[in-house]
Amino acid sequence: MLAASAMETTRPGDRPAPIAGWHFTIIESDTINAFAAPGGWVFVTTAAVQAAQSEDELAAVLAHEIAHVVRGHALGSIKKGRWANVAKTALDTSVQLDEQSLGDLTQVFEGAMDDMIDGILVKGYSKDTEYEADRIGLAIMAHAGYDPQALVRYLETLDHAQGGGGGGGFQATHPKASDRIAKLNAQVSVLPARTIPKVRVARFEKATKAL
Repeated sequence: MLAASAMETTRPGDRPAPIAGWHFTIIESDTINAFAAPGGWVFVTTAAVQAAQSEDELAAVLAHEIAHVVRGHALGSIKKGRWANVAKTALDTSVQLDEQSLGDLTQVFEGAMDDMIDGILVKGYSKDTEYEADRIGLAIMAHAGYDPQALVRYLETLDHAQGGGGGGGFQATHPKASDRIAKLNAQVSVLPARTIPKVRVARFEKATKAL
């Protein structure tokens, strides 16, 4: 539902429909974290799933990461100079790449991927980018029928669990949860509240029981 919602709530410059579709993967880890990569890949740790008290809260986490993909934030982490070298090297080579040209092209692409991985997993996105992912993720989950307050509730749990201070996972690569909540309050207040259906509660409990 979230992927479909992303395609129905587009803005100029969005990339809502990855060529190979969307892919959601759970990573076994005791660290609460989630991240996204270009091409529709969204990863969430088992600890992040366990921190969610409902399907709506988990949907909030996924919608935030979907927003990163939709807005091309990971691609934006590639250094401009590096990406220019990718284009230049590709244009300077012939259709039939010789060994040297193939090596040059491989090297600049590897550098571009290093930039992206460093941005996603180590440094994280800029605060403005994270706040944008919150705003767009909130719109995506609300359009899909989830409770907008769920994102705030999840952030409150995250803030409490990490003492409002430092730590790994979300806290290392995202702005403080309290700052994110403050930015979201105005947007959440104008969205209609949702009553969570019992079937959704049962579905979430069954799906997360084995984690």
